Amino acid sequence: MKTKLYTGIPLFLVILLVCTVVPPGAAENQTLAPINMSQPYVYEIRDLSNPITESEIIDLRSNLISKQNHLFRSTEGDGPTLAYANPRILDNGTIVAYGFYIDPEGTTHQLIGVVNDESCIDDMYEIANQWLENMSNEQNLLSSSDVQDGWDCFSQDDLYYEAEPYGLVENNYELYRNIEEDDPDQDCYAVKQFFSMEPGFHRWREDNWSKWISESGFCWNDWSYAPNSLSSSLHNRQPFGTYVGPTTLQLSLYPEPCMSWSLILDSVSIEDNSDPVTQTARWDMSFNSAEAQKTIQGWRVGSSILADVPNVAGEYHLTRLYVDGKFVDPTSPWYDRQYRDLRTAWDFWVDY
Repeated sequence: MKTKLYTGIPLFLVILLVCTVVPPGAAENQTLAPINMSQPYVYEIRDLSNPITESEIIDLRSNLISKQNHLFRSTEGDGPTLAYANPRILDNGTIVAYGFYIDPEGTTHQLIGVVNDESCIDDMYEIANQWLENMSNEQNLLSSSDVQDGWDCFSQDDLYYEAEPYGLVENNYELYRNIEEDDPDQDCYAVKQFFSMEPGFHRWREDNWSKWISESGFCWNDWSYAPNSLSSSLHNRQPFGTYVGPTTLQLSLYPEPCMSWSLILDSVSIEDNSDPVTQTARWDMSFNSAEAQKTIQGWRVGSSILADVPNVAGEYHLTRLYVDGKFVDPTSPWYDRQYRDLRTAWDFWVDY
């Protein structure tokens, strides 16, 4: 099944092209309405018999980027022009949904949908369709008015991993560059990462059969991952320290102008285990009540770095954004406790 590169073409043809990406066996009520977009985009859904590979994703994205270079940022040769990330599925998940779009401001948007079983596919199609609708609605995109003054949003990606009966994990992020940094030899980047866990007990509660609940989770921003990377130094991270919920944190990520947001902690503890020596920002989450283990919990964390501006144009690795959601079957015997980790990562690159 080949991906369609959608452009401004007649409506009857759009309908024909969109319908061709529905894989055999998809639910009858799963529809893909024609989408009006200001720019071409990639949108692909598959099933387990014909999954989307990570190498395919790179090819599909590269093909669209080559046709959309007029949207790249003009930095007069001393800054990044484009940013994008490659997904890493670290368990036995299968990619069945993919979307990529460069909005009129040059910000890249990506969707990755991962499942472990045929029973999860309809849920992932619904998530993918909602993402595509959001891309078509400029009010739902992260516009320049939503971004803190002094920062430029380069990329905004969403990765969902659903595994029945365990649960659903999100690994979403926004990447920013500080445009007020006036050192010609240095760039400042910041990431705001959203990590959430929905246990099977909650996700399939209507069927009342999944006993799996959330056990723990962690996420980290590794700014030193690849050899072909910018020489980065961890500048700041938020939250800083250890906090025990329920509480609400008011966070500010530096350098100035600082980015600020609130983090609501339910009956959850968050512990900062970052290591500036290894240029990694890491947070560990633990659950303080049975009720919190059975419900959706999410955390928005962030970190910033200073990086050397490269002397040679090319593609440079920036960071790896990793999450691990651990679920547990509380009815399993203590001597043979059953756990399941859902782990995903983004490998992030910038073009200079």
